[in-house]
Amino acid sequence: MHKRWGRILIIVVAMLAVCGGLASAHLPVQVLVDGKELEAKRPPQIVEGTVLVPVRTLAEALGATVDWDAKTRTVHVDNRAKRSLERRVARLEEALAPETPQAAVHTWARGVKARNGALQFAVMTPELKAKMEPYLSPSWVTGVSSPWVDDYTITEVNGAGDRRQFTVRFALRTSTGPAGSFASTVTVEKRDNHWYVAAARPYPWLNLEN
Repeated sequence: MHKRWGRILIIVVAMLAVCGGLASAHLPVQVLVDGKELEAKRPPQIVEGTVLVPVRTLAEALGATVDWDAKTRTVHVDNRAKRSLERRVARLEEALAPETPQAAVHTWARGVKARNGALQFAVMTPELKAKMEPYLSPSWVTGVSSPWVDDYTITEVNGAGDRRQFTVRFALRTSTGPAGSFASTVTVEKRDNHWYVAAARPYPWLNLEN
C-alpha cells in the first residue's frame, strides 16, 4: 500500500512540474530596451529556456538596420549610428592627445575639476582606460556635487625620460567656503609622440588604487 501511494505521489509531482513548466512557457515575456518596453508584432517567446525575439524588432530598437538576403538566407544587421559615434569619439580623442607631459596632467586635472569623466578618459593610456572604464561609465560624471574642485595646482616631482610624475593638489570648496584640499600623484607616459596619464594614486573620489 505504501509503495502504491509512493508511486502515485511521484506521478502527481511530475505532472505538476510539467504543467507548471507549460504554464510558465506561455506567460508573456517583457523585453525592455533602455528601460522602454519592446513592441513586437510577434511577441517574445521562451523556447527550451531561451528567450527568442524577432531580430528585426530588437535590432531596430537598438538603432540598427536589418536586411534579408533571400539567396544566401542571411540576415545583415548594420549599426551605422554606433560605428559613426565610435569614429567621432576616436577623432576627438586624437585631437585632444597631449603633446607634452604637462598638457596631459592639465587636461586630466581639468576633467576632474569639471567632473567630466570622458575628458579624463581621453588622455589615459589604453591600460588605464581598461581599468577605469567600469568606474567612469555609463554616466561619465565623476566626483560629487559638494565639495567640488575650486582650483588645482600641478607640481612636477620626477622629470626623467618618457615617464614623469606630478603632484596635483585640488582645492575643495562648498557653499559655505573652502573645504580643504586633496592630492593625487599622477604618472604620465609618452606613447607615439604623445603623453598620456598612466596612473593617478589615489584616484579622486574613488576608493581604489588603479
